[in-house]
Amino acid sequence: MKNTFSAYLLSIFFIGLGFIFITPPFEAFDENAHYSRIIESISSNFSLKQNNILMDKRIENYEGPMPYRSGSPPFDDRLTYKFFFDGHYKENFIQKYKDNSFDFSYQKGEAKINWQYQHPPFYYMVTGLILSPFDNLSLHSQINFLRILSFMFALIGVVISLIAVQNFLGKHNEIFGFYFYPIFFPMFFIEFARIGNDSICFLLNSIIFYYSLKWFKYKNHSSLFLIGILLGIGILVKAFFIPIFISLLLFIFFIDYSSFKSKLHSFKLTTYIIFPFLIFFGLWFIFILKVNNDFGLGTEFNKLTHISLLDML
Repeated sequence: MKNTFSAYLLSIFFIGLGFIFITPPFEAFDENAHYSRIIESISSNFSLKQNNILMDKRIENYEGPMPYRSGSPPFDDRLTYKFFFDGHYKENFIQKYKDNSFDFSYQKGEAKINWQYQHPPFYYMVTGLILSPFDNLSLHSQINFLRILSFMFALIGVVISLIAVQNFLGKHNEIFGFYFYPIFFPMFFIEFARIGNDSICFLLNSIIFYYSLKWFKYKNHSSLFLIGILLGIGILVKAFFIPIFISLLLFIFFIDYSSFKSKLHSFKLTTYIIFPFLIFFGLWFIFILKVNNDFGLGTEFNKLTHISLLDML
């Protein structure tokens, strides 16, 4: 089983690696916005103050081949591959983005807002800290480096999930079916073998899954406390950890209530998750409200709080 497990992980890793290296820069979902925010984070010495919410000018004016996009026909109103290879852009591209280093100095764009400021900064600070020593890399190499880093977050998440099922549910042969998941659902590679904060969300949720199964089997309070901490870290990545937090509370409450038939006992149990989560959430909320004058959960959540219920409906 160990050999099968290792072979499976290696196959997933190399498929992801192949996808990373054949995908041109900024071709994957929102990579230009994610990369721009990482560069801004490095340039500002990882400050939490949101001074620059516009796209980096160099990324906004990227001179590499771009995919066709939706809109008005003929859908090629920018430097698509046809125009790129028909013109004299290739030599400039190689020199500018592949042969020479691409520094981390953020250059404020003109008008385009970086929509990835809808999310809290944890992913961008972590990846920025890891990338920052490699300032001699070209843009092309930086993008591949960040893709591999993000994919490794997701791959570690897969490992943790499989170990959790084997250790706490006693499933060994049955788990073989899970191996086919990336083959039947290749969106796994498109989603995680790219620059983006979804990979670290996958990792955090995998660890939460591990401790959820551990609690389910042993009913130990320490697992719940660790889940609360992980959810607190998650809120620094994406606001969607709030519904995950609520879902886990309901899950734990009803599982415990089905055994003890005591609402008070079940409620007390959920406090092991509630308190560490609220400490993270509260400190982050107060700090960002004071520094940036928003709720710390990103621009979309901030806008939502200023929209009336009738407008939402």
